[in-house]
Amino acid sequence: MRDPDVIEIFAVLWIMHVVAALFFGLPAWLLDRRRLTSFDGSLFVVPFGLWAALMLAEVSPKSLGNLVEAVFLGAAIGVSFLVRMFVGSAAPERSRSLAHLALACLIALLLYTLTPGLPE
Repeated sequence: MRDPDVIEIFAVLWIMHVVAALFFGLPAWLLDRRRLTSFDGSLFVVPFGLWAALMLAEVSPKSLGNLVEAVFLGAAIGVSFLVRMFVGSAAPERSRSLAHLALACLIALLLYTLTPGLPE
């Protein structure tokens, strides 16, 4: 694959990832915007970047069929955002946001590690 092809593929995958995350997370965001922190925007970039780096490094044998993992990652981040917004906690919102980012990165790592190579 040529480099421009890879960039185009991952750009489209990132958009699909963001759409899936917004589909599940947007209701919580609309209901409770004041609880957002500056780290919440990184939920759209950092976990996807980790997953994409693992895909490009070819740590385990994967195929083009595994690119659907990006959409599942976005959906998982959206659902976890929804849960975070509705579950009360005594912890400061900034701490919860950082923990959420760490959880999203863990989800990306587990998704990559536990998903076997899918047929194309």
